[in-house]
Amino acid sequence: MISRFADYSQFEDFYTRPRNTLDEYLELHTLVESVQTVDTLPYFIYRLVRGAYIFENLAYLELRYTPYLRTPEHLSQSERIDKMAEIVQVVGLASHQPEYPIVTSQILCMHTRLPYEVNKAIVDLAAQNKQYVCAVDVAGGDSYYADRLEEWINLYDYARSQGVNTTGHLYETTAGCYPELLPYLMRSVTASKFPYYIQSYLMM
Repeated sequence: MISRFADYSQFEDFYTRPRNTLDEYLELHTLVESVQTVDTLPYFIYRLVRGAYIFENLAYLELRYTPYLRTPEHLSQSERIDKMAEIVQVVGLASHQPEYPIVTSQILCMHTRLPYEVNKAIVDLAAQNKQYVCAVDVAGGDSYYADRLEEWINLYDYARSQGVNTTGHLYETTAGCYPELLPYLMRSVTASKFPYYIQSYLMM
């Protein structure tokens, strides 16, 4: 980031200026993915949980993110897939802060930028870590769903077959209207038990 932004004013301008499309807004998330590593995630989680408890008065917090994009980029795809389990565990342990007693869970996001093999591995990871994970979702611009719609249907159907809850972001833009996906989406049953919840990217 230092090489990209010469001073703080440039960084602030980039982050705060209005975006015209959902794709432009989502591009902001790519800035933090590379700095949220096994070593730094506990700090990010601590700040997020602290802020949610002190400033938002939340009782339930969903940490929504793509674990693959928090693994080292220099590794091979299979090595990065293997590393995802460690990311989920680190996030799960770091989110339990006795001084800020919020109930937390994770939504693991597949991603429109990732290949089928990685996205299926994310679903498998969710199925294997239900003590930490409440659902799967898809991150990335909804305009990209169309080219791989059958793939998303198959992955959501597979998730349901593994007992994994499913969430999705549809009808947020005119490009994001996919009634074909609706039969495969549900809300996390955990969220319905609490009066307040928030879905959050690991950005803070």
